[in-house]
Amino acid sequence: MNYYPKVLIASFFFIFLCIEAGHSYIFIYKITTDNKTFITASHLSTDTFLIYNGGKDIVKKIKILDIYDDKDFSKAVNDYNLKPANVREVPHEKAKDNNTDIAPFIWWR
Repeated sequence: MNYYPKVLIASFFFIFLCIEAGHSYIFIYKITTDNKTFITASHLSTDTFLIYNGGKDIVKKIKILDIYDDKDFSKAVNDYNLKPANVREVPHEKAKDNNTDIAPFIWWR
């Protein structure tokens, strides 16, 4: 019995999965803090963005407005008018405090 075709097909399938797993996106977020609401573009996923930017004690509400392909960062910035600092303030909206975790603060604080 010849296993080479099966190994070859499995290898191509594995390579395809690795390429798709490495594909990144640009997320357009609407962020609400205690005193500011703004829109920004980021390569970070929602959970990573939340942890990297202060956690739930800083970011009260995070909403994904749009998702772009990785190569379309400049298009995303232009579409949402985020020049020159990749941020645009919008009218502030109140958000309830979402610190319902047992330990709301990030470990390095």
